[in-house]
Amino acid sequence: MNTNSCVTTQNRSVFFQVNQLKRRACPLLAALLFLALWGVPAEPRAAAATCPPNNGVVPGPVPGQPGETGWLLNTEKDDKGNVIETWCLQANASHGGPDFGSLWRPAGGGPSVWIGACVFPGGVNRPNKQFVDVGPNGKPNGVPDEFTKVTWFNVEPPPNGTHDWDFSFDPASGNLIINKTSGGWVPVVNTNTGKVRFAYTNKVIGSVTNPAPTNFGGLKFTNGMQITSTSGSNGVSGEALAAALVNYSSNSYSWEYALNVPNFGGSGGTSDPLVGLDVDVVAGDTFTIGGVDINEPFVGGSAELTNNGGWTVENYDTAYGTYVTYVATTSASLDPGTVLDGFFFTSRGSLSSLDGVPWDLSSSNEFIGSSGTVQGPLLTLALYPGNILYWPIPTAVLQQAPSVAGPWTDIFGPSGTYEIPIPTNGSSSAFYRLRLGPATESH
Repeated sequence: MNTNSCVTTQNRSVFFQVNQLKRRACPLLAALLFLALWGVPAEPRAAAATCPPNNGVVPGPVPGQPGETGWLLNTEKDDKGNVIETWCLQANASHGGPDFGSLWRPAGGGPSVWIGACVFPGGVNRPNKQFVDVGPNGKPNGVPDEFTKVTWFNVEPPPNGTHDWDFSFDPASGNLIINKTSGGWVPVVNTNTGKVRFAYTNKVIGSVTNPAPTNFGGLKFTNGMQITSTSGSNGVSGEALAAALVNYSSNSYSWEYALNVPNFGGSGGTSDPLVGLDVDVVAGDTFTIGGVDINEPFVGGSAELTNNGGWTVENYDTAYGTYVTYVATTSASLDPGTVLDGFFFTSRGSLSSLDGVPWDLSSSNEFIGSSGTVQGPLLTLALYPGNILYWPIPTAVLQQAPSVAGPWTDIFGPSGTYEIPIPTNGSSSAFYRLRLGPATESH
């Protein structure tokens, strides 16, 4: 028996094709297909993205940017179609490297422009986006309606760095404000935790406003000073929260996620301050986990404490269980190394390779979940020996069709398993997929 499979996310279905032959002695192939009901997820990223990345990916050309090569680290899109890309660029004739770069791709296919950079070796960065999320029918959908301002704060690394750049891009005018600032890292005590961290204090010593450049080497300050000429390396995305699965039980269907603040060193003592940027959580900040069969969400552990944001469940998909959104009810400043655990829900979905990978979530002055939906439980369809199809969520309905194009019909009766019938004459091809109905069962 031969099996071929394909996955589509347009209609949120798992396809399984079985070329059926007369039963004979031949090897059986087992296959496992995954479906993320929230569509194809963004690329997973480490809690502190580095430049260059350490994932072994080969750099490639930057689309629409002749001569530029590097690694695409992150993509964010608003409902208008505007896209913000974060790149790690390799050095070339016009600038040093490797450098972080923030690229704006406007809706409608206009010229892309560079709106931020990290050029300090080991530099620390604080990117932010401002927007409003009203969403369809006046309900937020986790995607910005339209980016209204994009900023990028680039600092020489602690503890001895004294220089930084502050980029502020206005999408409406296309202008980029570049501030040259100077300051230093000073120890600060968190009154809630008693921990000591390095905080960067600075003042603006110069500012220039120009149209954002179409080439990375065009990021310049007054008197033609080229910001990108500095030979950068190993920049670090400093202000981010990483969401990752920390506990999972296949017996009780319990899932627990946590938010983590990156810490680049230090214990928090007076003589050994924490190294990194504190993360500002603002009341109303949200993040979303997408998946299947998500039910009974609640918040416990350190995440529910008021000095950590007082997180609670804002809403979840009560009909189909495809997502849960958590919201901060109080504002808080979180030290590097802080772990907010206790984001719970139940699901009969399956683990994927992405569940153990931290995801960067933007913070401070924007919704936490604006970088995308965190990957949660997946719906799986497996072929076991004996021509047995198996799926772990009995409420999912198995469908069959003679081709991918259909017509699709429900196979009534099965509740988690189905034995593929063997035809008595000739050969035929059948396609199988799962349709997930409302999550009405309790568990």
